[in-house]
Amino acid sequence: MDLLPEDVLTQILVKVPCSKSILRCTSVCKPWYSLIKSPVFIKLHLSCPNNTKYLFCDFKSPGTKSRYLSIHHDTESFDEHYRLLFPGDLRHGMFILACCNGLICYTKSHSGLIHLWNPTIRKLKVLPRYRNHGGSCFGFWFDRQVNDYFVAKISTEQASSVDVYSLRTNSWRTITKSVPARSVAAGRDLVYVNGKLHWPRKASSERWMICSLDIESGRLGETDIVSNKKVSDIYLTPIGECSFAVYGSKYVNDLLRCCMVQVYDQNVNKLYTIDLENHTLYDLQRVVGLRNNGEALFPRLDLDHLEIISCNAKTKDFRRFTGRLKPHLRTASEEVDGYPYNSRQLHHVRPFIETLALLNDEDAEDTSAPNYQLTSKRNCSSYVWLSFLRLFVLLNTIFLLYSFY
Repeated sequence: MDLLPEDVLTQILVKVPCSKSILRCTSVCKPWYSLIKSPVFIKLHLSCPNNTKYLFCDFKSPGTKSRYLSIHHDTESFDEHYRLLFPGDLRHGMFILACCNGLICYTKSHSGLIHLWNPTIRKLKVLPRYRNHGGSCFGFWFDRQVNDYFVAKISTEQASSVDVYSLRTNSWRTITKSVPARSVAAGRDLVYVNGKLHWPRKASSERWMICSLDIESGRLGETDIVSNKKVSDIYLTPIGECSFAVYGSKYVNDLLRCCMVQVYDQNVNKLYTIDLENHTLYDLQRVVGLRNNGEALFPRLDLDHLEIISCNAKTKDFRRFTGRLKPHLRTASEEVDGYPYNSRQLHHVRPFIETLALLNDEDAEDTSAPNYQLTSKRNCSSYVWLSFLRLFVLLNTIFLLYSFY
């Protein structure tokens, strides 16, 4: 196998599923081990078109701290793939800050240590301590040009500063200390698009602005949101490399309903506005998250069961993403942590794919927290045999290629 060209071996191994089979391949021989753990291979595996797209879902029970975290298929069936149990069982006392590719960024408190967790390969990394300025808002993104993950933190106290963490250097650096405290609200998601961080700011009772911060120069900017709606809240979502969508909501009969969406581009500023109250027949609540293709997801109002509507801001297309949410292998009345499953509300949805990130990180620790696979014992046995069969086919293919060369 040492004579097999590395590029051929790479093209074969990059198609191996990330969750279990690829990790078994690291035990075949030292060259395979070194190849799979190399940064180049991890980046190549991430961009492989065969990667299955998932959604990381956060369910919460109204009026309680009970929550249910799970990975779902990014399809109209919205089937649950498996349940997530965080290391140390932190479900009742943690804040999920963001999710990028297959890495989940969370903390026990907004002023506590930040964790990066890869549930696919069960690797956990605790970030170095940062300067604590009380409440903060966070952003998390992957820069393909430098092949690095970044975490941004903007403190919301009087002495506001912007600090950015690099996974590759495992260190924090301060971008600027001159962010006006009034421009940032704790708990807001920072949206990274084309080298800039973006977040909404309420300038007055009826006026909103989009603040931006250039990561390289530290230069601040502001853009007015022009709308004929009296918007009560704003939610930003990235759509592509250079643009992001601005969703505005207002209170109607004490319910927060999404009323308009605007699309902004870094080069040409605002592109267009969609009046959701007149453009679609759906009654939409706040945005709960994004699909992998950039579509925003809304829970539909005035229904006895959960129905999710998707919105493509570029094509102005609205459609039903999924109907009644049916928990896999659970009845509607079955209790989870003391609460009926159907009483849980979908709080947040984030794109998720299986990744090898943190596999080659020496500071990352192995976690033993299991993810509850939604399979019976018979199905588990079948899955194990199927995994061995796939590995056998892979090795046989490599042997034939080796004989050919």
